[in-house]
Amino acid sequence: LLNETSGLETGVDAAQVLGSRPFTNLPGLAQFATSRGVRLLLGNDFESTALGFQLDHEPGGFFNISPANSQLAAVIVERATGLDYERLLVERLLAGESRAAIELQMDRRSGMPATHCCLRAEPLTVLRIVELLRTGGANLLPPGWVAQMLKGSRANPEFGLQVERLAGRVPEVLQLGSQMGG
Repeated sequence: LLNETSGLETGVDAAQVLGSRPFTNLPGLAQFATSRGVRLLLGNDFESTALGFQLDHEPGGFFNISPANSQLAAVIVERATGLDYERLLVERLLAGESRAAIELQMDRRSGMPATHCCLRAEPLTVLRIVELLRTGGANLLPPGWVAQMLKGSRANPEFGLQVERLAGRVPEVLQLGSQMGG
């Protein structure tokens, strides 16, 4: 899931959704409004929507960014730990910082955050995340985890575990998520 090689459908191109004017194409409006990608961006139940994404390709061999990948990873984390994603993020990754230090788009009050898009954070919090990656986890992440995050896959050597190397940049530039909508 984190390497974007799950084989799951994209649902719809996020840039297309956000930049479109669906009401100018009335015949296509129903398809637009009911697509899984739109429901994952704007809906009120991110978990069940992500669970409804279908396979487009065999898992593991094809790089295909899908917002369902990171959303499903969050579902797995929540179920495995028994903690909601936001609480886990604050307590374990941000070392107990105030929840006010980050802002996540939620599907509904006390629901699930849109882990596929748009973590907003105060500048100091962003610097703490960068420092956490720079120091290899700084005793907050398991040993070797940051190195694994940076390691690309066979399907895309420039894309690790939700970390993308931006080609041709000196010094090297890494982006969390993807330029393509992850």
